[in-house]
Amino acid sequence: MEDILKYLDLEGAVKLCQELVRIPSPVGKEKKVAVHLAEVLRKTGLDEVTLIEGEKDRPNVLARYRGTGGGHSLLFYGHIDSESPGVREEWTMDPYGGEIKDGKVYGRASKDMRAGISGFVKAAEAMIRRGVRPKGDLVLAFCVDEEVAGPNGIGYLVKNGHVKADAAIYGETYRLGDIMRADSGFLWLRITSIGVPAHCQLRTDEKKSVNAVEKMAKLILKLTALHLPFKPHPLFAGMYPGITAGTTIATRENQLINAVPDRCTATFDVRLLPGMDTDEVRAIIQRAARELESEDGEAKFTIQEISRRGPTETPEDHPIIQTIARNFEKVTGRKARVVGHEMTSDEYFLRNAGIMGVHFGPGNWAGHKPDEHIEIEQIHIVAKVYALCAHDYLFA
Repeated sequence: MEDILKYLDLEGAVKLCQELVRIPSPVGKEKKVAVHLAEVLRKTGLDEVTLIEGEKDRPNVLARYRGTGGGHSLLFYGHIDSESPGVREEWTMDPYGGEIKDGKVYGRASKDMRAGISGFVKAAEAMIRRGVRPKGDLVLAFCVDEEVAGPNGIGYLVKNGHVKADAAIYGETYRLGDIMRADSGFLWLRITSIGVPAHCQLRTDEKKSVNAVEKMAKLILKLTALHLPFKPHPLFAGMYPGITAGTTIATRENQLINAVPDRCTATFDVRLLPGMDTDEVRAIIQRAARELESEDGEAKFTIQEISRRGPTETPEDHPIIQTIARNFEKVTGRKARVVGHEMTSDEYFLRNAGIMGVHFGPGNWAGHKPDEHIEIEQIHIVAKVYALCAHDYLFA
């Protein structure tokens, strides 16, 4: 089995990571990096490489190395959309330079997640160069829309039957050696406070207006103080669900400073642990809003759901977990750690389609920050682990 590592181009993985960093791909503008990746994949000798759009000019990259039949199939998954660099002056390195310094590749998306994608590509290439086809199919999907929890990436491919697999490896984490087998969920709400407008004036005992912003302030305090019911989960020790108030605006166009606002809208991000029911949580929030209306006498709220993703998890005895743990220890001499993911991800689409997956990849907390980077050693390690996992799982 270890002979597959003889065919693994580790320096090529680093160079590919640099190449990909040098191609900006903020959300909505991923086409250039998708086209480049497709060309790279074609050169490796994969059987199928296609670009599939869920939204115009935002292609997803899908590739396949076909097995001989009768084996398990494995999906290598990564996302190609990325955060913008933000304030350029906060960077000491070129955000799109892909430069190497002190054993690290620097640049936007280097960690999140060009490094993991590069490891996947070189692992697939090693399988092909070895020249022995496995029993199962190796599928690679590099998609858009992950950063914004949108439906046009892997969700689109799964929904339309383009991707099927028995297991998946999602190529990023926050700590090398972590295998994340469960994701939290979210519920996004937009709540509007409805008041009564008036011209600002000296206060009197006679009530002439209802300030929608003041009522929203009360609701924000009430909701963010809620204790949502949950059962502790062993993968999320010390973590609990919560509600975060986001953007809050008075929604009348050209709202004057000397006018009492009669509309105020706020967004709310609700985080959920596995085992929690999203509908039940929404009902709790609605009851809290109605309670405030009753207590206040003047407050009035409308609630709109923006989006939701329920919590998901892969069974702890799934073979892909043991496969990754075994090969990580083989490569590094260290034990892997099975943990939960305190955020959500595209695993939601995969697991709900029956593709049981886990996060495993290069990891640190530099993503989305100035001077984002990833250690070259980590790129080497995950490329080796991916190659060994593909061999083990596809030949089983």
